[in-house]
Amino acid sequence: MKAILIIALAMAVAGCTDAQNAHRLLTNSGYSDIQITGYRWFGCSEDDTVRTGFTAKGPGGAHVSGIVCQGWGWFTKAATIRFE
Repeated sequence: MKAILIIALAMAVAGCTDAQNAHRLLTNSGYSDIQITGYRWFGCSEDDTVRTGFTAKGPGGAHVSGIVCQGWGWFTKAATIRFE
C-alpha cells in the first residue's frame, strides 16, 4: 500500500511541470544552454500549480538557476521566472 501511494505521488508531481513552456519562455527572454531540472516544491506562490526548475546561461553570460512559475490552465496568470 505504501509503495502505491509513493508511486501515485511521484506521478502527480511529474505532471506539475511544463518543460516546453518553460524552455520557450526562457529562450524568448534571452537565456541559452537551458537545462530543465524538474519539479520544485518551493519558490513559487501558492497560486502557482506548475513549477518547473531550470539552469541556464543568462543574457549577460552568467550561469543562473531558478524556477518558472505558472498557474494551471488558460484562465490563470502568465508564467514568471524566479531565481535562486
